[in-house]
Amino acid sequence: RDQEDIPGFRAVWAQHFPVEPATTIIATATPGFIIPESRIEINTIALAKDGKTAKQVVAPIPPLFQGGTTAIRAGDLLFISGLMAFDGSGLAAEASADPRQPYFSSFAEAPAEVIIGNIEKLCTAAGTSLSNVVRVLQFHTDLAEFYPVAKVWERRLKGRPIPFSAVEVPAPLPVPGASLLIEAWVYAP
Repeated sequence: RDQEDIPGFRAVWAQHFPVEPATTIIATATPGFIIPESRIEINTIALAKDGKTAKQVVAPIPPLFQGGTTAIRAGDLLFISGLMAFDGSGLAAEASADPRQPYFSSFAEAPAEVIIGNIEKLCTAAGTSLSNVVRVLQFHTDLAEFYPVAKVWERRLKGRPIPFSAVEVPAPLPVPGASLLIEAWVYAP
């Protein structure tokens, strides 16, 4: 529930998962969970130990966290970790408005273009396409940004509807200056 818990969580997580699964980490408001004393909640989807489905790391873009995994393909699904407009060292330059012309861009659309572009790169690397997105979970530090981000999806998918969930989370997100994190699942036949 606290941004300060992330390094400790990441250290323990790495001990259990030498190849990290697709992972999204979000700090919540305090208390943040149904049990006020809780500090962490983990939701997982796992492969059967002796199952036939194998997992494959897909990594044409840098992970958000050092040692992290950007995406995992398992069978006919591509699980994309929570992505931000991150260029490997910080907020991508193209994700912020031109300070000389701040009213000629959208503070929400610019990072969405970067993130959705990276989702498209991951899809291509996994042998699928952005049009096969089946689930999108967006985390916003200001839920008023949902509509401009949804418009970017609409343009990129040429109006094809997809199931969205949007959640407002407390700032800051792990990348300074960022206000949007997107996780996606994609059908990868």
